[in-house]
Amino acid sequence: MIAALAAFVCTVAIALVDGYAGPRFAPVVLADAARAAAPLAAVALVAALARNAPPLRRYQRLLIGVSVLAQAALVFRGFGWWWVEPHATLADLTVSSEQALWWLLGIGVLAGAVITAMASVLRLPVFATDLSMGIAASFMLGGGRVYRAFDQVESGRRAIAAAAIAVGCAMLGLAMYRALRGCRPRLRRGLFAASLAAALLAPFVPAPPPAKGASSAAAAGAGPGVSVVLVVIDTLRADVADRSASGDSPLMPELDRIAADGTRFTQAIAPAPWTLPSTLSILSGWNPHRHRAGRSNSSWGVLPGDPAASYLGPTLRDFGYEVAAFVHNPYLRPFYGFGGGHLLFRPYHGRAADGAALLLEWLADHGRRPFFAMLHVMDPHWPYEPVEGFGMPRNACPTCDSLYALTYQAPGPMARLEVSLRYNAEVSYTDSVLGKLYDSLAGQGLLDDTWFIVTSDHGEEFWDHGGFLHGHQLYDELVRVPLVVVPPASAGGFARGRRVSSQVRLEDIAATVLDVAGADQRLARDGKSLRSLVSQPAPSAAEAASRVAICGYIKSPTDFRYAVRMPPFKALFRQDQAQDQAQDQAQDQAQATVLFDSSADPGEKAVGPPPSLQAAGPAALAGVIRELAAAPGRAGIDVHREPVLSHDDAGLDADSERQLRSLGYLQ
Repeated sequence: MIAALAAFVCTVAIALVDGYAGPRFAPVVLADAARAAAPLAAVALVAALARNAPPLRRYQRLLIGVSVLAQAALVFRGFGWWWVEPHATLADLTVSSEQALWWLLGIGVLAGAVITAMASVLRLPVFATDLSMGIAASFMLGGGRVYRAFDQVESGRRAIAAAAIAVGCAMLGLAMYRALRGCRPRLRRGLFAASLAAALLAPFVPAPPPAKGASSAAAAGAGPGVSVVLVVIDTLRADVADRSASGDSPLMPELDRIAADGTRFTQAIAPAPWTLPSTLSILSGWNPHRHRAGRSNSSWGVLPGDPAASYLGPTLRDFGYEVAAFVHNPYLRPFYGFGGGHLLFRPYHGRAADGAALLLEWLADHGRRPFFAMLHVMDPHWPYEPVEGFGMPRNACPTCDSLYALTYQAPGPMARLEVSLRYNAEVSYTDSVLGKLYDSLAGQGLLDDTWFIVTSDHGEEFWDHGGFLHGHQLYDELVRVPLVVVPPASAGGFARGRRVSSQVRLEDIAATVLDVAGADQRLARDGKSLRSLVSQPAPSAAEAASRVAICGYIKSPTDFRYAVRMPPFKALFRQDQAQDQAQDQAQDQAQATVLFDSSADPGEKAVGPPPSLQAAGPAALAGVIRELAAAPGRAGIDVHREPVLSHDDAGLDADSERQLRSLGYLQ
C-alpha cells in the first residue's frame, strides 16, 4: 500500500510543480493520481486479504513475494517511460515506446524477484518490503521527473543525475525504514493517512495569479474557451501536401478531406528552415530573431533562447486549460524551453501511430475539460523508412541509404527519384494516421468544440537548389509549409472548404490559439490571429495582405542570412547588408541581394532582377529592396541582434548525439 501512496503523492506533487493548483484543476489532478495509484493499491489489497485468509496463512511468504513482483511490474510499466524516453539507446532496441516499456517491465519483474529473495533470506517484515516498493515508485515517477530537469546538452550530466537520484532515494528509504520500524503499526497508519490527506487537499490550494496578459474574465475565474488540437508534421513540404492542386493524385487525401471542413492556407511560411526555432515560434508567436533559440555555436551545440519568451503552455494553463504535448524530435526538450506549464509533456519514440495513440489515450481521460494538446510526428523526416503498404516497394539503392553520399556527392537521377519516392511514402503513411486521428476525435464528439490545426515546422529540399535535407537555405521548398485550420464543428460563422492564397506565418498559430482562448493576443508578439481569415465573410484584401514573413536562423554557427517575404517579392539578405545599402548604389544592391518574384517564379529559379522589375529601372528595384530590408524594423524585429555565444565548450551527450546523427542533424 505504501507504493500506491507514493505514486499518488508523486503524481499530485508533479502537477502542482507544473502550476496545476486550485479548485479548477483539483479534480483532474486527483483523478490522474488515483489512476496512477489504483493498480498498486489493488495488488496490495488483494495480497493483504490473501495473507489474512486462514487457508493461505502458511503461504504468507510466497504471497508477499508475488505481491512484490506484481507491484514491481506495475511500477516499471506505469512510470518507466520517464526514464526511457530521454534516451536514444533503449529506443534503438525497440520499435516503439510501448515496447520499450514492456522491456522495462521485464526489469521490474527481475527487480521484484531480487527483493523477494532478499526478504526471504533476511526475514524482513511485510512493512519493509512494502516500503521498498514505495521508494521504488517514488524513484521511477518522481525521480524520473527530476531526471528530466537535467536535460542538458553537456556531456555526462544525465549519468550524474541518475546516480544522484538513485543514491538519494536509497538514503531516503533507509532513513524512513529506520525511523518507522520502531513505531507502532497504529502510528505508522496515522502517518500514512496524514500523507494521503495532505495529497488530497494540496490541489485545492489557491493557484497563483494568472500570467501576464490574462483577461479580467480569466482572472475572475470565468471558464476558458474551446479546446485546441495542434498536429505538427516534421519536414513536410507544402507542394507535396497539396499535390492535388497540380493535377496529380493526392499524396495526402486525408488532409484534403480535413481541409474541406475548414480553411487551407497555401502560402504559410515557417520562420526558420529547421525544427527548433520554428516550433518555438509556433508555440510562442515570437519570431526566431526575437526568442533567439536555435543559433549554433562554434562547437555545433545549439543555444537556448530568451527565458522571458511567452509560450502557450503557461498562458493557457492560467486560463484553465489542461495542456499536453507528445513530441518526437530530440530538439523538443525542456533545455530549449519546451514543456513549461504542461500537465503532461511526453517525448516518445516510434511512428506517428504511436504518438496518436498516446494523444487519444490522454484525451480519453482529459477530453471533457478545455484542453490544448499538441502532437508532433516525425515520419517524413530523414531517414526515409516507409511503412510497408505505403508507396512503391523500395528499390535496392546503396546511395539512397547513405546520408553522406546524398549530401556531399552528386547522386544520379535514379537515386534522387528513389529518395523522393521513399519520402512520399512516409508522407502517405503520416496522412493515413492523421485521418484516423481526426475520425477518432470526431467519433468521440471532441471536434464539436475543438479547433483542429495541422501544419509543419519546415519543408525539405530535394536538390531544388543543389542541396538536400533542411536547415541550410531559406528557399520556399524549406520555409513554405502546409497549414489547415478547422474551426469547431458546432460553431457557425466559419468558412468550410476555403483556400486562402494570402500569405500567413507560423507565428500566427499562437496568436490564433490565444484568440480563441480569450487570452491577450499581444503575447504572440509577431503573430496575428487567423480567425478573421477563416470567418465568413472573407476578410478584406488589405487585411489578408498585411502579414510580412521574416525567416532566418539557418542551422550554422557562421551563416547569418535572413529572408523577407512580402508578396509578390521575397529577398534574401546577409545580416550586414540591409543597413549598408543606399539608393544611389542600386546596381550594387541588385548584385548583393537575391530577389525573387514569387508569383512569376514560384520555384525561385530566376537569376538576376525579376522580369517584372527590369523594365521599371534601377530606382524601382532599389525601392523594392529597401522596402523589404526595412520590414523587420517596422515589425520590431532586430535581425542584427545575435545571442551571446557563451556555450562554446558545450558538447552533446552520447544519447543525443546518436539520435541527432541518425536524423541527419550531425554528419
